[in-house]
Amino acid sequence: NSPNYICNEDSDKTKQPCGKIVAIWAVGGEAFYFPTEAGLPVAEPGDTELYIMETHYNNPELKSGMVDNSGIRFTVTPTLRLHDAGILEVTAPVDTNLVIPPHQSNFVSSVYCNESTVTEFLQEYPNGVNVFGVQQHAHLLGKAIKTRVIHKGVEQKPLADDKYYDFNYQDFRRANRTLRAGDSLILECTYDSTGQTNVTYGGYSTQEEMCIAFIFHYPRTRLFNCQSKPLYKRFHTGPVVGWWSYLAPLTSTFDAIDWTNASVIREFKDSLENDQYFYVYGHDSNQYNYTMMDPKSMYPNVPYTEPPNTQCGV
Repeated sequence: NSPNYICNEDSDKTKQPCGKIVAIWAVGGEAFYFPTEAGLPVAEPGDTELYIMETHYNNPELKSGMVDNSGIRFTVTPTLRLHDAGILEVTAPVDTNLVIPPHQSNFVSSVYCNESTVTEFLQEYPNGVNVFGVQQHAHLLGKAIKTRVIHKGVEQKPLADDKYYDFNYQDFRRANRTLRAGDSLILECTYDSTGQTNVTYGGYSTQEEMCIAFIFHYPRTRLFNCQSKPLYKRFHTGPVVGWWSYLAPLTSTFDAIDWTNASVIREFKDSLENDQYFYVYGHDSNQYNYTMMDPKSMYPNVPYTEPPNTQCGV
């Protein structure tokens, strides 16, 4: 492949979107060791025998002649461990459907993985699956990230909660939790865009944004990806042929909005909370299912209450 190969644009559907993830690293991360009872299988029967390393560079000045000598070291063993581990990626779209208005100190974008999806793929595990690590990821506007878990309407303790997220200090959050049938997930990324004068969109550049959680677990489930994107129905002014019409980019519309107008902000936030989302989940060998979803149905009847801090006098 050429140096400019982009797997998301490959016509071979088995590589879209770049296949299932087997490893992640982000700025500030250190070595990550799997628990002794689990390991991530590599080169399994039926694999494509192709692994793609995707690296995101930030080069806003488009300087030439830059040489990268970084790399990632994997430790593998022919001695199989008791359980195969897997990674469930819960993610906002890495495109212009992720919209962060300027001038906001605590703007929240949410991503959903609904109960029916989790139950479909975890019902074969009566005791659930063990979550042993979570990596949450955003870019420079990110100030907090939380992966919420709700069981049949009752919110549990978050799988991970970075109250003071810092792009320069990203690392795995160790966990000792169980994900089971009847659970649903809400990923919340909080952004501080007070220093911005224009809309920030989702994208791969550091100046763009992301909202992702990678959930490491065993035994491995067939579910590897959940993503949702708001349809922004009330902001579409063109003809609507079908639901897919709402997936058209709205950058020209959002770029023209006066985001200093408080009523506009309220309307935009209301659309995120009440309008339909386009919902996708990936499973098995890069199979994807699509549907519409109502975000209001995702929220708990009984919210989680964090216990008082007994470790210090703050």
